[in-house]
Amino acid sequence: CTILPYPIYTWVINFLSKTIIFCSKSVANDYPQFSRKASIVYNGLPFPPIRDRSNAREELARKINIDSGVKLVAVVGALQPRKDHMTFLAAAKQAGQNITNAVFLIVGTGGKNYTNHIYRRIKELHLDSKVMLIGWWKDDIHDLLAAIDILVISSEQESFGLTAIEALSMETPVVATRCGGPEEIIRDGDTGLLVPVKDSFAMADAIMKLLQDEKLARRLGAEGRKHVSEQFSVDRYVHGIQNTIQETVTQKISGKIDFYSRNLKTKRG
Repeated sequence: CTILPYPIYTWVINFLSKTIIFCSKSVANDYPQFSRKASIVYNGLPFPPIRDRSNAREELARKINIDSGVKLVAVVGALQPRKDHMTFLAAAKQAGQNITNAVFLIVGTGGKNYTNHIYRRIKELHLDSKVMLIGWWKDDIHDLLAAIDILVISSEQESFGLTAIEALSMETPVVATRCGGPEEIIRDGDTGLLVPVKDSFAMADAIMKLLQDEKLARRLGAEGRKHVSEQFSVDRYVHGIQNTIQETVTQKISGKIDFYSRNLKTKRG
């Protein structure tokens, strides 16, 4: 949300900027008018030690009053239509029919109308015993992400995907739609699984694949942590910003030198 109309604020940014830094290619693609000035520097996160998954699971089970032996699949984030919880619920319905000990968590808060829409859809699909809305997670998000078996990103569009990085930092595998940002974080079949947007069948298949193949889930989680710790660290982010600034300043100085050099030659001529 901006105070100025879109054409005006984009013109101002373009006029005043030599380089424009975006947090992902997905966001940069939304501003094609800045393509010649765009520089991608991915957000960086601190990576805490890996949690004890068994202890994290026991603690989560105690807090939400469930059996700690169930499989846990969660979507985490604001409750809003763009997150497409409806596809997640449809996938939960399909996966739950094959994996009876799976429980699906929706973590987050949102507007009353959309939240009520989620509740109604749960009842329509007869998922009352399989899906839980647990509201906003007030404690350390890493404790939650270490406790679950799979993080699902069901969104129609995401500019980046910090939750995916946080989950992989806990070696929790991720199933995400090809909605933009997550595609720049997850290497399909290597550090996670990617599925088409709004394809509940593909999402259910990916969820079942990971729940039924613990070896695969562990491998994707371990490779995921290695990947995100290398590509999305705070140090890498800081160096990316520093390098972009340095390159921009160097180009500007070089441009001025060339300008004055041409003028001097013209005057001498």
